[in-house]
Amino acid sequence: MPLSFTVVAVTHPLRRCLWRACVALSLWPVVATAATTAAPIEPAPHRMAAAPASAQLFACQALAVSRGLHQSAQDAVWMGDSAAFQSLRARREELTRLAAASASTAASSALASTWVRLDQQAALVLAQAEAVQRTHEALRTVQRESIELLGASETLMAVLMRENAPVANIMVSSQMTMLTQRIALSSAEFFSREGVSPEAVFLLGKDLNSFDALLAALRDGSTELRVTKASTPAVREQVAKLAAQYPPIRAAVQLPLKQLQGLVSARQAQAGIEAEGRRVEQALGTDCLGTRGV
Repeated sequence: MPLSFTVVAVTHPLRRCLWRACVALSLWPVVATAATTAAPIEPAPHRMAAAPASAQLFACQALAVSRGLHQSAQDAVWMGDSAAFQSLRARREELTRLAAASASTAASSALASTWVRLDQQAALVLAQAEAVQRTHEALRTVQRESIELLGASETLMAVLMRENAPVANIMVSSQMTMLTQRIALSSAEFFSREGVSPEAVFLLGKDLNSFDALLAALRDGSTELRVTKASTPAVREQVAKLAAQYPPIRAAVQLPLKQLQGLVSARQAQAGIEAEGRRVEQALGTDCLGTRGV
């Protein structure tokens, strides 16, 4: 008996769901076959590839030594810290060992001249260690002692005014007060990021000579400045105190002025270490992060 099919309108919601399920099941073999025969999807090519482990290790070690050398040299020159000089010496030894151990690697060979320059610049800074440390100590002495010298200058001016001293004498004491403040300021600005300040060097030398002349005028009198010799006991006593407090500051200021060549050499060498460090960063910074351009 022939089979007959009756098409029934699918209107009921439940019947409609059953109909869609049947259609889906009937198409599944086709979908599965297409999925298994399709070509595999190739991953997108990466722009960066991982650096070899040995190259990454060398890059990180070299960067650590270079950065440590830079920081130690900066602290040594700008602060005159003895511990910074010791650290710089240790970092230089690390640099020598690293350069020798990795001499056969391509990355180290490419930076061979940089290692030499870093070593030379570090040696120059270390050679000026005594001059730099003594200079910073002298400048700290000037800033510390100038506070007391300023107080003595202000007291002298007050005494002169109380004693009805000539106007010229009072004006000289006022100038000495100003010079004391400027000497302290110049000593604080002696070193900067750019190196030794030429303006601070000039003012220190000039102000020392001016202070000498004014102090002598108050103590002994000066026809050129129209200053009379200290006549009352109170004025003479205060001038004597000022004269006793001034020599240590003068000696402390003269020391860095005598060490200018060594200080300039140390600052230039420190700047050279900083410049070479930037070259190391550019060459190895990416490899230390674990990737390099391909």
